[in-house]
Amino acid sequence: MTEKIYYKGFDENLKCIDFQYAIGETYKFDGKVKACKSGFHSCENPWDILSYYDITSRFCEVTIGGVTSTKGDDSKIASAEITIKAELNLPDFISTCIKWLIDFCNKDIEIVNNAQIASSGDYALLAISGDYAKFASSGDYAQLASSGHNAQLASSGDYALLASSGDYALLASSGDYALLASSGDYAQLAISGDYAQLASSGDYAQLASSGDYAKFAISGDYAKLASSGENGIIVSAGLNTIAKGTINTAIALTWKCDKTDRYRISVAYVGENGIEPDIFYKLNKEGEFIKV
Repeated sequence: MTEKIYYKGFDENLKCIDFQYAIGETYKFDGKVKACKSGFHSCENPWDILSYYDITSRFCEVTIGGVTSTKGDDSKIASAEITIKAELNLPDFISTCIKWLIDFCNKDIEIVNNAQIASSGDYALLAISGDYAKFASSGDYAQLASSGHNAQLASSGDYALLASSGDYALLASSGDYALLASSGDYAQLAISGDYAQLASSGDYAQLASSGDYAKFAISGDYAKLASSGENGIIVSAGLNTIAKGTINTAIALTWKCDKTDRYRISVAYVGENGIEPDIFYKLNKEGEFIKV
């Protein structure tokens, strides 16, 4: 019998709440297991991880055992035993989220609040204004749009257009030439295909891409932007942005000069003038790039 797979998020060092994990290891908890308080935590729904770890974190497939406890708010579960099976890179994690959402949507279609909508054909056009909507499409040229809060939009086909205006939206695409756009706050946009365009105007957005030639544009404040593909372009008109990229990524960040009381833009190129790849940078009060 195949073990059921759960999903867990970690920081860049594969730690969770200061506990160090390792791939392939099994851990046991001796005390009382209670969701959100004690034990080892993971999620049945990979999307739920993004409520606790942003899209630039590390993710793993895990199996669990022993005593378990749930709280009911989402699919998070605490267990007395956990085994870290394998790490998922960003493309694999995005694909896992999309597959989970397609499978979930196909179980029950309901066009109301908490809607579940799935499409496997090309040129799909899906739109809804209710909260907690779940959209999934596996065909090419899909257009998915939501104006409600807490939406989940996913596409695995090429040339997808995903747009959301509500807060706390989760948008993911694994196809090439995708366009992901969000105007709500706390949005998370992720893509693993090439030639992606990611845009957000809300505050506290988190955008990540592992494909090549990605273009990021954001006007909201406190954004977190990460590109692991080649030849990316990251542009932020918002303040207090942090960003990272690989070699040849161009990064343009906005800051406000107190002396002149005007906005300015600082530009850096990963691989030049001491800007290192895969390291988050922000601007100091003088508009200089410094490590986060």
